[in-house]
Amino acid sequence: MIGDTHRRRVAERLFIQSGVVWQLGTQGYWLLFFVRLVVDVDLNPLELVLLGTAKEITVLSSEIPTGVIADLYSRKWSVVLAFLISGTAIILAGILDTFLLLLISSALWGFGLTFRSGAETAWLTDELGSSGTAEPIIVRRAKIELVAVIFGALAAAGLATITSLSTSLIVLGSALVAEGVYLAVAMPETGFVRAKQRKAAELQQILGEGFRSVRRVSPLRILFIATVMAGFGSEAVDRLYVRRLDDLSAVVWTGREVLVVGIILIAQSLGAALLLRTFGRRLQGRVLIPALSLLMLGTALGVLLLARIDLLVIAAIGLVLQGTMRSIAKPVTVVWANAYAEKESRATVHSFIGQAHSLGEITGGVVLGAIATATSLSTALTGSAGLYVLAGYTAYRARHSPPATKIALSGSN
Repeated sequence: MIGDTHRRRVAERLFIQSGVVWQLGTQGYWLLFFVRLVVDVDLNPLELVLLGTAKEITVLSSEIPTGVIADLYSRKWSVVLAFLISGTAIILAGILDTFLLLLISSALWGFGLTFRSGAETAWLTDELGSSGTAEPIIVRRAKIELVAVIFGALAAAGLATITSLSTSLIVLGSALVAEGVYLAVAMPETGFVRAKQRKAAELQQILGEGFRSVRRVSPLRILFIATVMAGFGSEAVDRLYVRRLDDLSAVVWTGREVLVVGIILIAQSLGAALLLRTFGRRLQGRVLIPALSLLMLGTALGVLLLARIDLLVIAAIGLVLQGTMRSIAKPVTVVWANAYAEKESRATVHSFIGQAHSLGEITGGVVLGAIATATSLSTALTGSAGLYVLAGYTAYRARHSPPATKIALSGSN
């Protein structure tokens, strides 16, 4: 009994610790990397979005194979590899200064992400013995990670202020690599049972059931289309917003790029946490459809402010608005899919919806990046806003669908 209690405490501590270190490192990476690409490397809009496209293509092609590795061989070593590979990618992002090499580092970053996807939660569940025991720990870590996101942005901004963007990225990447080495030594794996390899016919049947659910169930089909549109519009915003802020040439921006972006990211996190805490329990059943539609329209408004208003403070407000709306739209999308999916194919339906967003990002990044290079950033970002309007309208078309199972955000897995 004492041995079981100790094992569970170790698993809980390592699970929370790895989540905090990951958030600290990756939040700093997102803050510093795109500022460096604009300020130090001076990439053009098409090059900026192609970096994101390389990452998304890698994630799309690697997600299933790396998931199989975790199920067949080891959840622990999948997590360790995620930290080692992603940390190395961040170090390279701080060292390299040519587009092609940075493209490779971005793809490597995406590859590392896929090893962590789901493996940590599966490892914790194995060590604790049941998903019911793991759920409160998962929720607890999620709350702690919200704080880690804020501290990650603050720490990265402070580090970049006293050193440089390159040095800060190298430090963050080294921290992830060090955590990977530590987990390789400290992380137990006593509850893992290797999954049986499924036959190709069985996998094909599961995929077929998921596809038929998305095609046959109207709310899922509509959600799939709306998600593709949102993904199409999001890539330009994510990759070009730093360049847009830089083009405004505000006095407060020059020399304070990391600080300004850090404040924006922190405001987004605080706004999303506050709104979810206030309205999270109400986002269930029939409310999901108008809620997602309004979130898409709110995102469109924020992107439009960024695109059309040539004042840094208004552009920053637009960024905070769109980031907050998108942060809430993610769990709403998950709950919508969960509510309408059939039990037998629920996991596959979630995968289809996730792949829909990636598909939109890959396509939209190239198209809108080319538009930004050929015309202007404002034109491309206005196009992104228009796509979010279409996504909101598409989502609202599901309002006449039969009621979904009432699953509140606060109680969804």
